[in-house]
Amino acid sequence: MNQYVPYPQNFQQMHGLLQNQHQTIEDLKKKLSQLQDDLAALQQEPRTVEYNFDQLKIERLEGTLNIGLSPGQSKGSLDDLSIDGNPVQSSSDPAVDPGLLQSVQNGVNQYMNNDAWNDLVQIENNQQYPLDHPYRQFIMQDIQKQIEPRIRHYFKKYSSEGKGTDPETADHIINHVKNDVFIGMENFVSKLKQGSESS
Repeated sequence: MNQYVPYPQNFQQMHGLLQNQHQTIEDLKKKLSQLQDDLAALQQEPRTVEYNFDQLKIERLEGTLNIGLSPGQSKGSLDDLSIDGNPVQSSSDPAVDPGLLQSVQNGVNQYMNNDAWNDLVQIENNQQYPLDHPYRQFIMQDIQKQIEPRIRHYFKKYSSEGKGTDPETADHIINHVKNDVFIGMENFVSKLKQGSESS
């Protein structure tokens, strides 16, 4: 036996369901609109973070980690690099002894390939802010890209002091660059941690 439900009651139920669905759709539209506005606002925000530390600084994090770039030059090339406001030339400096330069490059590359990663992990442990493996690789790759200008900067400095061909210069430059990299990583992790704690 089928139970007969009068048409007005059916229409009333259908009307109630349609009203509920209409209200749900309107609520979803409002939420979607708000999410779109929030996304647009996030995309408009500048993503520049400036870290002021000894020789290396990270100013803009948009797919690359720029170390040693002057403010406002984050879109420049390596030819536009500067240190303490002075341009760093990427072309070879005729005053640099090629053998000495190669020795320094080898020493810094050895540090980057063997010890820098462990230093970064140790910094993370000390600051209790672990990074994931891809982020570490990202940092190492971007630091590696900008090692050459740092080396040339120190060669220029030692050459101006008359020590450009001194065999001990290579060790001093290697140590300076290693120290710059370590301080840069240390301050970068510290700023990441501070940023995560404030958000």
